[in-house]
Amino acid sequence: MKVILIACLLLASTMAWKSFAPGEGPFSHLSEDEFAARYLMPLENDALQTPPTFNANEFKSIFGTHGFSWRTHDTMSHCVGKIRNQGKCGSCWAHAIAEFLSDRYCIQSQGALNTTFAPQFMVDCAGLDYEAEGCDGAETQTMLSWVEKYGLVNETCYPYFSGDTQDKGTCHDTTCTDGSPSINHGVEDGSVKLFFNYTNVDLAHELMNNGPLYFSMVVFGDFKEYHGGVYHPIDYTMKGTHAIKCVGWGYDEPSASFYWECANSWTEEWGEDGFFRIGFNDFIGYKAGSARMGTSKVPHLFSS
Repeated sequence: MKVILIACLLLASTMAWKSFAPGEGPFSHLSEDEFAARYLMPLENDALQTPPTFNANEFKSIFGTHGFSWRTHDTMSHCVGKIRNQGKCGSCWAHAIAEFLSDRYCIQSQGALNTTFAPQFMVDCAGLDYEAEGCDGAETQTMLSWVEKYGLVNETCYPYFSGDTQDKGTCHDTTCTDGSPSINHGVEDGSVKLFFNYTNVDLAHELMNNGPLYFSMVVFGDFKEYHGGVYHPIDYTMKGTHAIKCVGWGYDEPSASFYWECANSWTEEWGEDGFFRIGFNDFIGYKAGSARMGTSKVPHLFSS
């Protein structure tokens, strides 16, 4: 295994991205199966479909090569939330949705409403009727419909703990953990957009005009070793799927390739302080979604 890791490290350097040295990454103590079981969701049939072809010339003619990122936006960079830690729970879906909506809530208010929404609320309260299984993953597209119906609560009201317990908790939908009344922040009616047969141009317009969005992506065998640079897979073994938040795109001159700039939920110890860049042609982001946050509303009561 050590020889394989060293080989991957050398190959990665030739592909302009860095991997952790053998034994140094935050997941080096986990086998591939253990890592997939804790941090990824199972492969789905639609994840195996060939993504739309990326037309670099078309993209360049529209956006040029200067790139765009909410992390470096003149007035809204503070709206991009901190990197989270999903821990030993397959709750990437809840983190990705809570995080991109937190950022958008701030951006839509011109920076006035800077809050952090609670992934634990979704982990505990969303059920199989919306294809959600707590720490065992969820259907991200369906979960946006759940959020549209029930809204989200703040992290201070409903702190995250499943990363330690490795399991969902008991749903409390009208009160915070301290017993005070909770307030759900709703999604604007009709604002949910689900991208299936998308183009990079479509997604770039949506991201630049309305804020970060989430992707469901295929994770390849060497992705957990990523340490920096523009990621181009070397090991194309599909290990599972994963939900992340994308905040921008750019152009890498050495490799002459466009890339997405995304936030992961694997702590700041992984990747580029928790973020990663991945080439358009290497990113099987087979589903994506967005929405606009609405006004605060009285919590919905969940049906039994």
